[in-house]
Amino acid sequence: MAQADVFPFTVLVPDAPGEAIELIDRNHALRLAFVHRDFIARLSDQWDTSGIYILLEPVAADGTWGAYVGKAGQVKTRLLRHTKEKDSWLRALLVVSNQREPFHTAEIGWLEGQVHSLLVNSYYAKPSNRQNPGDDTVAAWDQASLWTIARGVTHALRLLGYETAEEAEIAAIDRSPRVRLNSSKVSLADLFQRELLRGGDRLVSLNGQWPAEATAQVPGEIIYNGERFGSPSAAASAVRQGGAANGWAFWGVIRDGQPVPLAVLRAELDAQ
Repeated sequence: MAQADVFPFTVLVPDAPGEAIELIDRNHALRLAFVHRDFIARLSDQWDTSGIYILLEPVAADGTWGAYVGKAGQVKTRLLRHTKEKDSWLRALLVVSNQREPFHTAEIGWLEGQVHSLLVNSYYAKPSNRQNPGDDTVAAWDQASLWTIARGVTHALRLLGYETAEEAEIAAIDRSPRVRLNSSKVSLADLFQRELLRGGDRLVSLNGQWPAEATAQVPGEIIYNGERFGSPSAAASAVRQGGAANGWAFWGVIRDGQPVPLAVLRAELDAQ
């Protein structure tokens, strides 16, 4: 089994309770702060620069958690405003550049969109953004390094107790158009109706830790291990022996010898 990517952080934990916990990712010149909403005002002015932020609600008993992903030219100032305008969040994760030059507007827009996509595709995160954010004006050569930063943000969230997507699911998202999948109305039956899926299509797991094969069946089912499931997530959960999973990122349909995530097919129909 291939070794998973490792994202080393230097974690600075203050003596005083409630003060911001800082994380430094030297590999990607990234600086993060995890702070309670009541202590936003006590952040130093070094956090009043361009970056992105995630407003975090408490983790529920089932492991899910609400979030809001945003960007700002002055992150601290924006968060102070959110303490008065938004009530549901308890903590925030601030993400800024650790280089002399801060992120520019297009970069934070692109990062905002990618982090949002990663959370949307996660089973546990429930972003509340009303619109799908993003900025696709960033040059292709810059997107590769920014994508690594976005993944690093999700690893920081896991470190702080906020579970996100598994590595295989993240890899599938990287190949998918940015789309807010949790709010999509598209079903398996819709994919069959528009001939994006056909009866008998072979499905394979995209998760290397849970290999499996299944069959797509009209009018809108997945057959796995002799059982019928009405949704991709239900079939993926069966593979994982009851564990929760985002089936749209878990399953891929074979096209020209290569697996295409169901999330991609769903996004195509959403775009139409």
